[in-house]
Amino acid sequence: MERCDEKDDGRGGDDGAVISGCSASHNLVGLQERLGEEFSWEALAAPGSEEQESEPLKRPLRLAVAPPMGEWRRGWSQEEREEIRKWGADLEKAGVVREVVFIPELLVEHGHEKGLENFMEAARRCEADAVLVTRSASDVDSYLNPLSVAYLTVVGLWIIPGSSCESLTLMEGVLMGTRTRKIHATAMGEGRGSECSAWAYMESTHARKRSREAALKAFGVEFVKEAGKLSDR
Repeated sequence: MERCDEKDDGRGGDDGAVISGCSASHNLVGLQERLGEEFSWEALAAPGSEEQESEPLKRPLRLAVAPPMGEWRRGWSQEEREEIRKWGADLEKAGVVREVVFIPELLVEHGHEKGLENFMEAARRCEADAVLVTRSASDVDSYLNPLSVAYLTVVGLWIIPGSSCESLTLMEGVLMGTRTRKIHATAMGEGRGSECSAWAYMESTHARKRSREAALKAFGVEFVKEAGKLSDR
């Protein structure tokens, strides 16, 4: 069985995987390791002044949402932005957030050494009090389901949905003050998605999309819960 990740092309290596496995098995350890690949906490190690370090986080705060790190390289889609705005609405009711702004891609530079620091600087330019930084990783497994017995015929490869694809996405994020660089909340979400089709048309695209949507929603529930605690501080 072969695992394909977001670094692959649109088909994600499914052609080879679909004829070599019989069940889904996700590499959770590998996913967790990949989540930390681009986070360079050393880039944030330089402390601010004593005045900044002791400065409390202003509330209700103007929250900047950084472009996604990891596999969401194309930025937030309109649907994802709407989902995130719902978090902002919930936190606004709790008295934690007064406005949510999305940092434009052109203001930041992705990368292991510069990603986080660039997000912090871009958030300050947006006059935000805090910034939400997220990263995700996905694991995709393709395998044959019971209907694949029809693949013994040539026609079956094209019309029988005997190939299955399951995707698992992990998403984590941190809420940091733009002046103090302190971490005020953390959250993690997990989502799964699946796709079933004939071997000739099998792609992981839809399964990936569904797992990411589920992970984003699960992350949002946890983030609103954790960030909402700021109203009591």
